[in-house]
Amino acid sequence: MKFLLKNCLFAPLFLAMSLIGPASNELFFPIFLERAEAREQKIDVNQANLYELTKIKGIGNTIAERIITYRETRGLFKKPEDLTRIKGIGGKRFEKIKNGIKV
Repeated sequence: MKFLLKNCLFAPLFLAMSLIGPASNELFFPIFLERAEAREQKIDVNQANLYELTKIKGIGNTIAERIITYRETRGLFKKPEDLTRIKGIGGKRFEKIKNGIKV
């Protein structure tokens, strides 16, 4: 660890962050924290907007738009498996995303 800090250009930044505390780290690395939070929290596919849906690993803009369109035209999802009715979400993709979603 000492070797890495001595040879790292960002050592002063990391040292300052460790002295300041974890709450202040959000100022330096909001994107990393946001992605970590997305991995820890399940996204509600009945409430999520386009941006929130794309945080789900395996869901891009196109599928997120299809989820929103389906939800607006046919109503809310009753169970996670209902997502397989959307074009582009088959068994393999559903297995990938099922741990990151809730209804």
